[in-house]
Amino acid sequence: MIIKVTLQLLVFASAFTMFVIDQVPGETDCHAEKARVIHKCSITIAKSDPYYAPPKGSCRIACAEADMDCVCRSMTPHVEQTISMQKLIFLSADSANPVTAGKQCGSITIPPRPCQPIGDDPPVRP
Repeated sequence: MIIKVTLQLLVFASAFTMFVIDQVPGETDCHAEKARVIHKCSITIAKSDPYYAPPKGSCRIACAEADMDCVCRSMTPHVEQTISMQKLIFLSADSANPVTAGKQCGSITIPPRPCQPIGDDPPVRP
């Protein structure tokens, strides 16, 4: 009886852990970096504004210090409702920390050749 209860608890704990952990084994954790970039650069990468606002110093620093490949890879469809992936890609290049060609940034794949445009650059606020 005790063995059966113990096994049930272990199975439940294992299943619970699999659903709670948001990270694939071996994948680096950059959720804190992602949150920092989104917080510091919210004006620059907001989807609600059609213009790309040049980033402020704190935004540039957050982007330059972040693993932008990981930040982009961890973007979910829920986040993409409020954050422009195109502006995020432009911001990473603008902050001298571009996302690697061929990598995924939310729903956008960075073109393998840097001369291929992702689309039109977001308009810069006059």
